[in-house]
Amino acid sequence: MRILRLDGWEEGRKTTHGISYSKMMRDNRRRVTIVPDKRRSLRPGTLRAILDEKQAGIGFDGLEALIKQHGLK
Repeated sequence: MRILRLDGWEEGRKTTHGISYSKMMRDNRRRVTIVPDKRRSLRPGTLRAILDEKQAGIGFDGLEALIKQHGLK
């Protein structure tokens, strides 16, 4: 969730499945994704679905780039 916020995603309302995040993209389309509000780590499949083109559009390569860009571990 922290990486999404650093990438410009805005935290929205809390839903029954988690917290919604949205971001206006360059093509003037708004992307919305729901991130589970859990204390434990996300399962790899859940993380992949959130980062996938249909939701956040970041992908694992983009995730690695954001981690390096913001100096996270």
